Amino acid sequence: MVFFVLFILAIVCLVFWTYSRKEQARGEYESALSDLRAKPHDTAKYNAALRAAQSLADRTRPEHTDVDTWRRSVRNEVEIIRLQATKSVPSEPRPSIETRLRKLTELFSEGLITGEEHDERRREILEEV
Repeated sequence: MVFFVLFILAIVCLVFWTYSRKEQARGEYESALSDLRAKPHDTAKYNAALRAAQSLADRTRPEHTDVDTWRRSVRNEVEIIRLQATKSVPSEPRPSIETRLRKLTELFSEGLITGEEHDERRREILEEV
């Protein structure tokens, strides 16, 4: 009887340990993806996200799925996150409206654009407000 109780206790501990490892891996993965979204061009963040993805894949793979196939699907998710984050990050910040209006006035003062071009472009800039 004691052996049976110890056996059941060992199984419960194993299940709890496995579940906590999965949750830990999921938390590390979500954190790594968040870091990658913040800095999509950072190679270290990308590699950390891939490692976290592989760790999560190893712990959450459905029984009927091949390990390599499962890892590839999770790696693909990391790639998609990186591409989406890269697209949403502007390459250069757009100059402020004040800066653009000053530049426009400077071009007009130097005779590089006509009065009509100045007025038209000024109207376009002010419509963005």
